[in-house]
Amino acid sequence: MSCFLYAKHIIIHLKARYNIMKIREFCKMKKITQEKLAEDLNVDVRTIRRWESSTPSTRIILKLANYFEVFPYNLLEENEKMPEFPIGQSGSIDFAFIKKEILASINILSSQNVIHDIYRHTFIKYNDNMLEDLLNISLEITNIYSRLVFLLKSKEWLNQLHYRINYSCFDYELQLKLLANDLFYPNEGLFNNSEINNLAEKVCNTCNKYKFNPLYSIYLPSDIERFLIDAFLSYKSDTTSQLHQTIVCEHILLQLLNYTGDEVHNYYVA
Repeated sequence: MSCFLYAKHIIIHLKARYNIMKIREFCKMKKITQEKLAEDLNVDVRTIRRWESSTPSTRIILKLANYFEVFPYNLLEENEKMPEFPIGQSGSIDFAFIKKEILASINILSSQNVIHDIYRHTFIKYNDNMLEDLLNISLEITNIYSRLVFLLKSKEWLNQLHYRINYSCFDYELQLKLLANDLFYPNEGLFNNSEINNLAEKVCNTCNKYKFNPLYSIYLPSDIERFLIDAFLSYKSDTTSQLHQTIVCEHILLQLLNYTGDEVHNYYVA
């Protein structure tokens, strides 16, 4: 029996956490002590040491990146991956476990409906056999999505040196291009380019496996960043599924970028 996949089934940790490189290495490069870093950031030195041995939040990553004048990516361990929820390989998915795990962190966003927004445009018809594959993909999409929203809602966004972009022109395609360039630029943006490539590969493989068609049409802005599209095109396997793969993949990330573009626009015109 076919049905629809909705965001209420896809709940993950909204507070993105990372392993961070040794802060003392950056202090050494800047020729300062951890005590000086703590003083400049107006925190206790013991807090700095906790950051060094634990997993700081996205907010702290941005704060440190701004202080050391580096991209957030430079603070992450190489090949670092976001934590994933265990999902049964047999197709048994424990939604109760997933929901229980995230309830404590869901309040970091101003709106609890924020995750549902993306699925207004990207819900996909599926059969029972597709459930696990699509859930895995949806978890990863929601993961990236929630981190983008959290970033845009953080006070550090306006203070981040590399994100001081002029959005006053209100050219929507240009907004998307600039935002994509800052967030996804290979090896320098907030998101590792391999993370986007891996997501594109999984989506394309699922399209091939089930040969399903998207239930929507899309207009793709011609000015969108080339590397986003290239990531998708590199996973085409045959001409019959080429168009469907392109539409599904580009639609998903365009909706991510569209949402963040709206957030930026609304912030500056408020």
